[in-house]
Amino acid sequence: HTLTGRMHFYLDHDWLEELGEQLPIYRPPLDMSRLFGESAVGDRNGLGLTVRYLTPHSKWSIHSEYQDNLFMLSLSRGGPTMWMSPADAAKIEVRDNDWVEAVNRNG
Repeated sequence: HTLTGRMHFYLDHDWLEELGEQLPIYRPPLDMSRLFGESAVGDRNGLGLTVRYLTPHSKWSIHSEYQDNLFMLSLSRGGPTMWMSPADAAKIEVRDNDWVEAVNRNG
């Protein structure tokens, strides 16, 4: 929440100015395995593909409801569906109707 109720991108506070943090900037995610000794997520030697993850409205639910309803699940294979181009599928050696697992750097 802000004092005016509007979105603020420039924050005019003295303490932020001292730190040079008035405007938002991009900071890459922390490498948790290097910093804190956490184990790496996923098989680093396996096949991988960088994708953009979009979350449009699900075809097999109503708003966010009924995703675990047996009737709605019977309309699909259950769970989210991943669509990819034939070229990307060939890179990770999957074919139509194969099950895949999508993870990010944080799991």
